[in-house]
Amino acid sequence: MKKTYLIIWLLLLLVISSNAQKKKDFFTMVKGDSLAIFLTESPSTNEVYNVYRKSDTGYVLLTKDEPIRAIIDPTEARIILGNDWDLISKAVDSKNETDILRQIKSKTFRGALLSFISNNAAKVSGRWFVDPNIKIGNSYTYKIIFETMSGKVVDSLEKSVKADMIIPNAPTNLKLTSGNRQIKLEWNYPKWSGDFTDLGFRYNIYRKKGNGEYSKVNESIVIRDDNTNPEYDDLWLEEGVSYTYKITISDPIGNESKASNVAEILLEDKTPPAIVSNVMSTAYKNGMKISWNMSTELDAKGYNVYRATSLKGTFEKINKKQIPVDIPFYLDSTVAEKKQYFYTVSAVDTVGNVGKQSNPNSVYLKDQFPPDAPANLTYKIVDSKVHLNWKAATAKDLNGYYIYKSERATGMKSRITLSSYKGINFIDAGDSKKGFGYGAKFYYSITAVDSSNNESDSVNIIVQIPDVEPPFAPTNFNTTSKGNYVSVDCGMSPSQDAKNYILYRAEPKMKEAKIAEFNKAPFQFIDTSIAKGRNYIYSVVVVDTAGNISISAIKDTVEFTDFSPPPAPRNVKAKVINGKVELKWVKSIDYDMNGYNIYRSDYPTGTFILLNKNVVKETKFVDLTGNKNYYYRIKAVDTSGNESNYDETISPK
Repeated sequence: MKKTYLIIWLLLLLVISSNAQKKKDFFTMVKGDSLAIFLTESPSTNEVYNVYRKSDTGYVLLTKDEPIRAIIDPTEARIILGNDWDLISKAVDSKNETDILRQIKSKTFRGALLSFISNNAAKVSGRWFVDPNIKIGNSYTYKIIFETMSGKVVDSLEKSVKADMIIPNAPTNLKLTSGNRQIKLEWNYPKWSGDFTDLGFRYNIYRKKGNGEYSKVNESIVIRDDNTNPEYDDLWLEEGVSYTYKITISDPIGNESKASNVAEILLEDKTPPAIVSNVMSTAYKNGMKISWNMSTELDAKGYNVYRATSLKGTFEKINKKQIPVDIPFYLDSTVAEKKQYFYTVSAVDTVGNVGKQSNPNSVYLKDQFPPDAPANLTYKIVDSKVHLNWKAATAKDLNGYYIYKSERATGMKSRITLSSYKGINFIDAGDSKKGFGYGAKFYYSITAVDSSNNESDSVNIIVQIPDVEPPFAPTNFNTTSKGNYVSVDCGMSPSQDAKNYILYRAEPKMKEAKIAEFNKAPFQFIDTSIAKGRNYIYSVVVVDTAGNISISAIKDTVEFTDFSPPPAPRNVKAKVINGKVELKWVKSIDYDMNGYNIYRSDYPTGTFILLNKNVVKETKFVDLTGNKNYYYRIKAVDTSGNESNYDETISPK
């Protein structure tokens, strides 16, 4: 299939030549109710034009939105070209937007050709206009007036045309030839004779597979070229399948001819694939790896591998199943060490054609295969010593194991066994042979070693010596009753790995409960969820980063008391009745009231002496030895023993 930039289409050449004496001209094409006007010359950069159609009342402007102009911005031109960009860039042999725009707008033959093979290119060059409101068979007169960008008329042309929709003639004599996963199509089409009604210029190739439906197969434009016989190569087809083809031709406005004759062919393949190249043999784990370059044949399906023990020996196929085409290697596990082998490879196509065997490649197999790595590495700590255990490797020539240790996750590990270790249990007691301190962390690796000193991959494990020592209890633990709350103060634990401090509270003969937790010390805790008159026991424990818990720091029992006295009794009254003094007063209101104390003195400002042995619960009191010469004061008392002031000093009346 020819590249479009090599096509010289005689039709356009004759159109240009026939109008050489007239600077501006146009011709028309019709499809349905649309008539396309194509200018033979692109308008100048500073030039626009309007299209008019003659009616009974005069000329009617068809370009109502705006005049037609050639595109001057390369980026805008690329957007308009859309999917035709690749076609045009190949035609002009350039990827530069500015260069492509210049060639589309040029007044040369190439500019006209580009505009004709792509409607989008014709729009970019300003050559293309479609009148969408015509009736087939009618005659129309069009006038085109050219103006400068400022509106000055510089030229005009007028032409009468008949709106006849002309369908191109169908291609003829379609023939098919099969190839390697491809079919070549050839057909005939008459050369252009100068008739402007013969405007078919691009072919459409239709194909159906077996009994399927037809579909168009040429994505790129196949141009009518009078200098060569029309042909098309349909590639990447499936062999062993029948294909049927037909061809039409279309004009620039989309009128498509009838189909050519129908041609059918069965695509067969009898050509074997090419010789496989670059066959190489290398020692591989448990055998030999044979590799080669992947076959580039379109119908390659797989490969066969052959082996011999000498160049003059018989090469026998060693693969039981055909090797897929996308896997250009084979692992031969049936070889013996210290022996030479020769290998060849052949390609096989989809119909079973076998290619010639490649040139032989030889290799001498020596023991360079490491054994399998040991597995299931575990450990346990006994008396601060590390006990390692693993599952043995399976190599026939196993010589033992290398044991490595490091205190870092990255970097080189040191081998702690001078020679290969024969067992599958190992005890690491450290340099002192007394084990390791709590918290130590080690990274162990173990490899298997064979008699040729080939070393396997390592199996790895991280060992942490557990910390089982509890932290020290915190210092300066103290609790204080503050009247309406208890203040708990706690200092730091001397242990550097202390992580949390947990505070507990209990009442005598009751289980302690957690009331707070802190992640640092010293700390203070205010406990307000307590009741007056009760005894409380506070304690704190320390938890370290390993989860070990310290002993409790316990404070003696705290009795929660109140330091706030109740209000003084009011309205105290005293009377002498039957040689006794009777006292009465108004009840004091407080949530922890307990009772009252009664005081007496010989003088108003003298020393007052407590009369009652027990707190008086009522709001009255009888002084059996009292008389009118005594003075009295009443004070309230709460459950914490706080005593109020007195409201007034009174004497009996």
